[in-house]
Amino acid sequence: MSEQIRERLARVQEQIAQAAQRAGRNAENVTLIAVSKTFDPTIVQKAVDAGTLELGENRVQEAVPKAAQVKGGVRWHLIGHLQSNKVKPAVETFAVIQTIDSVKLAERVDRIAGELGKRPKVLVQVDLAQEPTKSGADERELASIVEALDSARNLEFRGLMVLPPFFGSPEQARPYFRKVR
Repeated sequence: MSEQIRERLARVQEQIAQAAQRAGRNAENVTLIAVSKTFDPTIVQKAVDAGTLELGENRVQEAVPKAAQVKGGVRWHLIGHLQSNKVKPAVETFAVIQTIDSVKLAERVDRIAGELGKRPKVLVQVDLAQEPTKSGADERELASIVEALDSARNLEFRGLMVLPPFFGSPEQARPYFRKVR
């Protein structure tokens, strides 16, 4: 299993390098985040041992015990909706929270990060597709959320995140990325 993970990781890294070259970018500036949700910590540990150090989880309650078991300098990313009652364990566990979607949530994460002496990196998740299965900030609220994050004392605002609808072709998703840009 460990060898399979290494081979798959190498293939993905090669695809990233090729895509970066086509786009005139440096592959070193691209961060691969392996989504570890639903995988047992022993499998996740094998991925970490193979060199995957950026891991994404979409549920705080699944990530907390997993993060305690997986060793090796992992940087955990919250990629799922953050409920306000789970902010404290999220701030304790995640170095990056990619799903800020309201001023109220930004303020709560900032306050709790200050109480815990943490400084997580955060992104605003923007809901451009308005799919019922996805969450995110309405684009009309974006300016006020960014303003709240700019004035936050305990958060490092890193940018925007968007999840376009799943299409069979990357070309169909590009308009969502253009709009968020």
